[in-house]
Amino acid sequence: MADQTSASINIAARPDEIMAVIADFEHYPDWVDSMQSAEVLSFVDGKAKTVRMVLDHTLVKDNYVLAYKWRPHVVSWELIEGNLLRAMDGSYQLKANGVDVSDVDVQAWGHFVYFADPDGNKWAVQYIPGRDAPEAGGQ
Repeated sequence: MADQTSASINIAARPDEIMAVIADFEHYPDWVDSMQSAEVLSFVDGKAKTVRMVLDHTLVKDNYVLAYKWRPHVVSWELIEGNLLRAMDGSYQLKANGVDVSDVDVQAWGHFVYFADPDGNKWAVQYIPGRDAPEAGGQ
């Protein structure tokens, strides 16, 4: 039976920003420990379909090719060729947490933030200081 792992992390970025990093294979050696190179071999619809990776770790050294499938907020891969590895299937599933909110809009008569919910409805949250609040000119 093959080993399996599962993990979940929170990243302070939108799913499309994270997916752009995942898809930037040429830069994997900059941030993936022991990754010597990553070369996109073929594309489909502008995204990597097959990628050759060269791993040079003290425990594992291999030259292998992964095939990728892309869907909105999900990318999966499977090993199609490897010198040492016999299986390496997996996926990243991205889920947005919360919504993007504007900077605070400070006016003399109140503070506001704006956002849109997942259905596209636009919202404003307001804070109107009381007459005695320092930001309203009170004491």
